[in-house]
Amino acid sequence: MAPKLIINDGRLAVYGGRLITSCNATLPPVPTGQMRIIYSWPSPSRDLDTCTVFLGGRAGYASGPLNEWLIWDSGDNTGPGPETVWIRLDDSCLAGQWTDQVLIQCWAGWFTPAGGRGGCTLTITYNGQTQRLTIPSVGTQTGSAEGTTLCATIRILSSGTFTVL
Repeated sequence: MAPKLIINDGRLAVYGGRLITSCNATLPPVPTGQMRIIYSWPSPSRDLDTCTVFLGGRAGYASGPLNEWLIWDSGDNTGPGPETVWIRLDDSCLAGQWTDQVLIQCWAGWFTPAGGRGGCTLTITYNGQTQRLTIPSVGTQTGSAEGTTLCATIRILSSGTFTVL
């Protein structure tokens, strides 16, 4: 299981029950074989809902159901800041859930009543490789973010690499 990580505003992090404070909080390393996807957005925008889809499971507000390979670490963040998802890629491959390649979809949508607007950033880390994507504009919704704005489709290869399509 992924370490318990909650990030707030890029300045504070709680990792393993310990508060890390600094202007540039250092994130813990991502264990080999796991992917971490961080959806982040700037203040003052509020309440970006996310939905990460992997092997039929969904992680994110009103998205469910999760599966044993997805960990929605941040919960429903209704303010500015990130939502984080961990994906146990190596474990799911070893369990026979996929062989050569598999896809992950990353969706986002501003919760309409909160009035958020603008874009977001996805930070994707897997096996020592990190890629940051800037999504300039995200749509609005009142339920699950799935079907609102497809921010990325990620192809994972069994060789341990990934590509954003």
